[in-house]
Amino acid sequence: SSPPSSAPSARPAAFAAFLAHADHIMGGTIYRWTDGKFTVAQTIEGMGGRAFDSAVIDGSLYLAYANLLNESTIFRFNGKTFEPVQTLEGKGGRNMHFVKRDDTTYLIRINFITGPKDAPKTEQQSVVYALEDNRFVVATTFPTFGGTDAVTFQRRGQTLLAVSNSLSKEVRFRTPSMIYRPSW
Repeated sequence: SSPPSSAPSARPAAFAAFLAHADHIMGGTIYRWTDGKFTVAQTIEGMGGRAFDSAVIDGSLYLAYANLLNESTIFRFNGKTFEPVQTLEGKGGRNMHFVKRDDTTYLIRINFITGPKDAPKTEQQSVVYALEDNRFVVATTFPTFGGTDAVTFQRRGQTLLAVSNSLSKEVRFRTPSMIYRPSW
């Protein structure tokens, strides 16, 4: 079997090249490669943008947008723009990671912090969603402490999930990152 990958599968010729940038203050900007340079194709309003990930699923291009201050959003390219197709409940999103495993597409949302600046809550439950009937549904959750990123990889025939943590419950930077052996 082939290893899971966060990289999109081969893109159909109809897709253009895009670059997505998340900005915590200004929202998100999606750039399209046109005439030898990236130009603004679309903006996503609102504060709290942290990261994007992309995947081609059943021939459609998807973007997952992590948002720290608001719900995170999944967009699908309709041929002209990326339109929102689903919001993911909860605040605190820091990063997104698509992964295909066996015949199922998963999306991992890594949660960072919630709450006010003077009393941030770093102990979070990050979420693994499974794509079922064109919707991402919660498959499982796992603890993160100021989670910042995730990647899946293969080791001796097993899929492993590496998660970087950055802040302890006491809001200290010395926090272990984790390697999980997913059961999903």
